[in-house]
Amino acid sequence: MVEIDYVIPEITISKEGIIDLQELYSLLKKHLIERRYDLTEKKHDVKEGSFEIKWEAFKKVDDYTKFNIEIGIKGSNVKEVKLKKIKAFSGNFIIKFESYLKKDYEDSFENKPILKFFRTLYDNFILRNKFNQYNKELNDETYAIYNESKAYLNIKKLE
Repeated sequence: MVEIDYVIPEITISKEGIIDLQELYSLLKKHLIERRYDLTEKKHDVKEGSFEIKWEAFKKVDDYTKFNIEIGIKGSNVKEVKLKKIKAFSGNFIIKFESYLKKDYEDSFENKPILKFFRTLYDNFILRNKFNQYNKELNDETYAIYNESKAYLNIKKLE
């Protein structure tokens, strides 16, 4: 089974007002693609007055480890508004970010208990510094997209 180490369990941005959803969507996608993440849209539900979008972005770091960032965008009390030539939306919006490391994502060691035991020891004692570095990198990348999103929405950045 894949081993998951949460780096950032969940951070959120809340905004009540008007958002150009297309531009926000493009900003997030561009940010992830520039950092070589593959992107999968897991959910895209649109209902009268609300919507929910969930993305999973992942990047293979090595043959054993992947970086994962999940992004969720929810809108409630959403109404379409026209700003100049832009189609925007007014309402309450929440953007959630969550990131984690996936280890043994191909289940290479899961079916062999003795190998899994030795791999766990190796991870915890020999490769501890490597995984600490991975945690820091993923933390920095998650906060980079979080802060970029806040800047786009004109909300004070979190360091």
